[in-house]
Amino acid sequence: MDTKQIIGLVGSALLFVGVFAPILNMPIYGSVNYFQNGKGDGVAIIVLSILSVFSILDKKYYWLWVTGLISLGFLLFSFLDIQAKLDALKQGVATDLAGNPFAGIVQLAVRSIQIQWGWALLVLGSVLIIGAASIEETPKKEKATAGHAQINEETVPKKSSEVPTKYKCRICGKVYDSELGLAEHHEEHHYFEPFEGPAETEPPVEKRTTKKARHP
Repeated sequence: MDTKQIIGLVGSALLFVGVFAPILNMPIYGSVNYFQNGKGDGVAIIVLSILSVFSILDKKYYWLWVTGLISLGFLLFSFLDIQAKLDALKQGVATDLAGNPFAGIVQLAVRSIQIQWGWALLVLGSVLIIGAASIEETPKKEKATAGHAQINEETVPKKSSEVPTKYKCRICGKVYDSELGLAEHHEEHHYFEPFEGPAETEPPVEKRTTKKARHP
């Protein structure tokens, strides 16, 4: 698994988990997540995170641009919409409850609504998915070539430039691969020297001539 896949899978996991993390904290009501019991845009975010995982496993990384940008668009729209609604709520409370003895309590409750850490998970997940899509993939041929080159350097032994020494008999001129071969060739031929060239595998057959006896 390469870096591109790891970043994409981490982003998809953060995006999926972030849907169920708190994004708002409201008094009395408690924490609110992006899923909102299936009523919010969290369902679309879950689908996009799952599609991102399948795209990564299938190595179709160009789809990560689609899932990442759409997810980020959903989050940006939702965040701005929540901020606009909170501003409208604060202004409405100040206008509608003017002169009401309980206006201060309501305003305090509205001001206590806070943004929670779930937004960080959602945004970070979308950014990582887009980042995985933007990483250039190393061509397979270059990876294979580099791997074979490393294997060849480590495992293939280097050829020796030394030429094996051969021995040449000074008497008959025959060449052998070792001193032992030369000694077996003829025990009384003790004169030999190093020689570079083809060697004979079989010792030569020594021809002997018999002298005819002369009769007086």
